[in-house]
Amino acid sequence: MADSCVDTIKGILMNPVPTFQSLREKTLGEALKYFLILVIIYSVLIAIIASIGISAGMFSTLTGSSPVAGGAMVFVTVFVLNLIMMIIFTFIVAIIVHIFVILLGGKQGFHQTMKGIIYGGTPAYLLGWIPFIGIIFSIWGFILEILGIRELQQMSTLRAVLAVIIPIIIVMAVMIVLIAAFFMTVMSASSGAF
Repeated sequence: MADSCVDTIKGILMNPVPTFQSLREKTLGEALKYFLILVIIYSVLIAIIASIGISAGMFSTLTGSSPVAGGAMVFVTVFVLNLIMMIIFTFIVAIIVHIFVILLGGKQGFHQTMKGIIYGGTPAYLLGWIPFIGIIFSIWGFILEILGIRELQQMSTLRAVLAVIIPIIIVMAVMIVLIAAFFMTVMSASSGAF
């Protein structure tokens, strides 16, 4: 399994299109094992960063525990929460993207969409934890997710881009509306107070 995982990582990072084509035959179970390995590694690294950072000192100050105990508590808390959130978030993203894959003509099934999201996220899982530059690897992962959807769903590039980007646009629009509504409520409440 370790050799297969390393080979998949290398293929996705160095030669993504043929690698995604070869992953069409992999089962969703194999993809989920791959995902779990990478998400555990990612969660450990995020937890290490959090536990050695300021948060460990703040946690120990707030709880009255030693910095080592505070760091251990931060590590465990961040690890568990990150692991759970990554799993839930990935499934939600895959479901939402798959709705748009179907609307745009994808016919290869949810398992292929899920695999595209999982394998495409490889750079983000491996290097997205690095402070400040992790965003670059997350963007790279986003691009690979589009390629993964294109290859695994056997769609055109434009349709794959739309299947991934339309949900993001909708979520951003909803967030903007909610933020605007919040500020309008605050402004009207504060103007009524005077």
